[in-house]
Amino acid sequence: MISLQNLRELWSGNNTNTFQNVVIPCFSWHSQAEFTNGIHTESEIVMITIRSAKREDAETIEKLYAELEKDAVYYQPEHFVISAEGKRTLQFYELLEDKCQAVIVAEDAGVIIGFAHVRLMSVKNISCLKRQSNVYIQDMIVNEKYRNLGIGSRLMSAVKEYGRQNNADFVRTQVFPLNKDGLRFYQRNGFSITMLTIEAPMI
Repeated sequence: MISLQNLRELWSGNNTNTFQNVVIPCFSWHSQAEFTNGIHTESEIVMITIRSAKREDAETIEKLYAELEKDAVYYQPEHFVISAEGKRTLQFYELLEDKCQAVIVAEDAGVIIGFAHVRLMSVKNISCLKRQSNVYIQDMIVNEKYRNLGIGSRLMSAVKEYGRQNNADFVRTQVFPLNKDGLRFYQRNGFSITMLTIEAPMI
């Protein structure tokens, strides 16, 4: 079984994709499904490939973004709307050209079933802040039918590896307060609450 923990050992291989300013191999792993989820039964082995995104992934990425946006509108309708059709695809093309951003995808038999969109960020230039950088997870999703198979954690491992190779000090993201499942996922992957965002309407 190949895991992302073995990533460094695989770097000498020839099956690689350019991933921002580092090179990450395209590799596969196997996971024993624990229950019937509409795609795989417990007797099946799920083979997932983790790789960097390509322009031709845009159509599927946009569909996954649509799932994310529905959740965002559900949790915070005061701040979020559904993007116009094709808007996310244009943004996807732009971020692929940005050296400080990256998209990692998970695919099953050539079908993209999840992705993580990350960006490299530095702290504000304020004297009391340590000069640190972080990998910020802008968006992350796994298709609902493929959840609870460890795919999100594999994507997270790739995000952390990307951060290490870019000398980032930590990984950061935000979670909607009512998204309890999302918070549990991040906590299982080593995250903890370090600061709360608060706001008030202008009334």
